[in-house]
Amino acid sequence: MAALEPALEGFTVLACTGSHALLSLAVVAYPRIDLWVDSIEALLALPIPDQGPVLLACTDDLPDGSVLELIMQLRRMLASRPLLVMAVLDASTDPLRLKALAEEGVQGLCCSHAVGNGQLLSALSAVLHGGSFVDAGFAAQLRQPSHSGSRFGSPSCLSRRERAVLEQTCKGYNTEEIATHMALRNDTVRRYLSDAYQKIGVRDRAQAVLWCCFHGLVTQRELQQVFR
Repeated sequence: MAALEPALEGFTVLACTGSHALLSLAVVAYPRIDLWVDSIEALLALPIPDQGPVLLACTDDLPDGSVLELIMQLRRMLASRPLLVMAVLDASTDPLRLKALAEEGVQGLCCSHAVGNGQLLSALSAVLHGGSFVDAGFAAQLRQPSHSGSRFGSPSCLSRRERAVLEQTCKGYNTEEIATHMALRNDTVRRYLSDAYQKIGVRDRAQAVLWCCFHGLVTQRELQQVFR
């Protein structure tokens, strides 16, 4: 950490995780963390400095959304400011979810099973020096070809915005709420949904939720948060 301190100069370092054990470990092992919280809502309420780049370390077990949701909302808050993201994920994370995170620009994909063996420090070093880090197990999954059949009806046929709108739909948000979260017009959200429905071959929101569950774009945990 002492060797990396010059590279961290000017960064605001955030930690967001629902795992209190992991958060405690991170705070002790990485004293450079400026602000730490356990939910997306709490992070968005933080007094984040209005200048300089931000480094976010997070997990995918947040009580009020996914890593993708967190990144989308934080990027909206930061506008054009640089954001570096290190995500600590469960070893069983679906390959399609890994690909979605990689496409979203997450620079560090770490495995929770490897926490404590220096992986987080290696990832931090790579990310701060302009590179990326992917856990070996995750890298193997990302190299595997998709088994979804044709591009029609598979996640690969969706644009990033279409996928984000579908994920928001699965979380129970209506068109107006999605428009607010994503800083879009209501008719733009409806167009994204219409285009996504046509691409994946569904007719309504209920079918879209089932499709997202099957393809790993929404987890059982996230659905439980919506319907609890």
